Amino acid sequence: YGHYDVQPPEPIDLWETPPFEPTIVDGEIRARGCADDKGPSLALVLAAECWTKGEGKLPVNVKVVIEGEEECGGPVVGEFVRANKDRLAADALVIADTSGWKRGCPPSATDCAASSPPR
Repeated sequence: YGHYDVQPPEPIDLWETPPFEPTIVDGEIRARGCADDKGPSLALVLAAECWTKGEGKLPVNVKVVIEGEEECGGPVVGEFVRANKDRLAADALVIADTSGWKRGCPPSATDCAASSPPR
């Protein structure tokens, strides 16, 4: 799971780098949405692509849900999951949208609202 929508950029003057111009600072990309959540979402897709190129296919079935209403709390992804819960059934869930990360210590989640069973 990941999302591509982002928070509003205002106030612009609080940004350390221009929000609409990706800038590398200390080896990290700084830009609007690159950490929450476009970069992590893309990392999931690229990891699957990399594995496929190296091994020919993924060793398991993979279902990807990337949505555009996370920041505004829109109902569409919840409705989609409820309507497709049999098709989306899985043994594991990888969530690209986590917070509180720091260099050298990537975040992990074992349970959160997004991983709760559809009701």
